[in-house]
Amino acid sequence: MFKRNAGHVLLVLLVITGLASQITTPTLSSKERRFLVTHLKTSRVSLLAEIEDLEKAQLNFKPDRSTPSIKEHLQSLVIAEKQLWNQAYATMQQKSPARSDRAPLSDEEVLERAVQQREQETLPTLTGVETKKGLTTDEAMVVFDDTRAAVIKFAKTSTGNVRSQSSVTKIGVVDGYGLLLLLSANTDRYTREIAAIKAHPRFPR
Repeated sequence: MFKRNAGHVLLVLLVITGLASQITTPTLSSKERRFLVTHLKTSRVSLLAEIEDLEKAQLNFKPDRSTPSIKEHLQSLVIAEKQLWNQAYATMQQKSPARSDRAPLSDEEVLERAVQQREQETLPTLTGVETKKGLTTDEAMVVFDDTRAAVIKFAKTSTGNVRSQSSVTKIGVVDGYGLLLLLSANTDRYTREIAAIKAHPRFPR
C-alpha cells in the first residue's frame, strides 16, 4: 500500500512541476538517429566522390547554356545547405510547437520529393564568404563541410522532440526531423545533377 501511494504522490508531483510532460515527450529513437546520421554522412561521401580530382575545365563545363556547371551546382548547394540548416535550427528552437494545418510529409516522401525537385532556383549569397565572382569550389566545400558537421553533431546529440515542430518548405510541410533529412536528400539531388554532367559526351576527360 505504501509503495502504491508513494508512486501516486510522485506522479502528482511530476505533473505539478511539469516534468511529466518532459518524460513523455520522446526524443529521436535510436533507429531514427542512426538512419539520419548515416544518411547525412553517406550523401556527403557520395558528393565528394563525384567531384574528387576534377580540374578547372571540368568544373566549369556546361552541357548547354541553360544547364549550370558543376562549380555553379556546388555554389547553389552550399547556399541551400546553409539556408536549410538555419531554418531547421530556428524551427527546433521554438519553445511552443509550431504545427501546420497540413500533416507533415513522411520521411519517405521527403526523400522522394527532394530528389524529384530539379528546378534551379536563384538563391541569395552567403554573407562573409562570397566574392565578386561567387564562391570558389574550395570555399564552397569548406562552408559545406562546416555546416554538415554542425548538422551531424546536432543529429547525434539533440534531446529535443524534433517531430513536434513543422515548417513549410519548397516540397511541402515537413517536421523537424524531415528538415534535417531534407538537407541530406538535397545533397543527393545535386550529386545526381553533377553525375549527369560528367556523363555528357562532351565532358572534358
